[in-house]
Amino acid sequence: MISEILSNIPMNLNFVSEWFPVNINYFKKELRASSLQLSWSGVSPRPDGIIEIYVSNNQSDSILTSTYLINSIDNKADAELIILYPAYEYIRLKYTRNTVSTGFLNAIIYYQ
Repeated sequence: MISEILSNIPMNLNFVSEWFPVNINYFKKELRASSLQLSWSGVSPRPDGIIEIYVSNNQSDSILTSTYLINSIDNKADAELIILYPAYEYIRLKYTRNTVSTGFLNAIIYYQ
C-alpha cells in the first residue's frame, strides 16, 4: 500500500511533519513501512535545502537517522528511495530551506 505523507509542500518555509506510524492496520491486515520516497521540483534560486529523517518509539524522544541534501532543481526522474528496516514505531521529516525560495516537496511511504 502506498501512502502519500507529504504532497506539494511549499519549500520556501522550514517544515516539520507530524509523526507517521511505521506499523498500520489496513483492512485487518498488519502492514509495515518498507520504503520512503522523497521527491522535489521547481527548486530555486539555489538548491541547498536539507531533509532530515527522525525516528521514535514514543513521539517524544527521537533520533536523527539520516540527512539528505537537496542538490538539484528537480529529482522526479531520480527520486531518493530510502529502504526502511524499522526497529521503531514512528517516522518524521524535517525540512530546512537555507536559501531555497521556491519548489515543492513530496514524500511517499510504501507499506507491505
